[in-house]
Amino acid sequence: MGESLMLGDRLRVARKTRGLSAAQLAQRVAVSPSLIQKLESGARKATPSLILSLARALHFGPEVLTG
Repeated sequence: MGESLMLGDRLRVARKTRGLSAAQLAQRVAVSPSLIQKLESGARKATPSLILSLARALHFGPEVLTG
């Protein structure tokens, strides 16, 4: 679970760095805003393909989200 929280924290920081709301990021990745919120809170784990989609939508490499 600690790994999910680290990813969630990194996702939140990356999203805010790009000036996006959870809803805006969700729209870019074609997922629900509640999924973004669950990822950021650590309630859900992201699949490798979702991590890649999130990173692309944020214009970061996936290593920014995964460490």
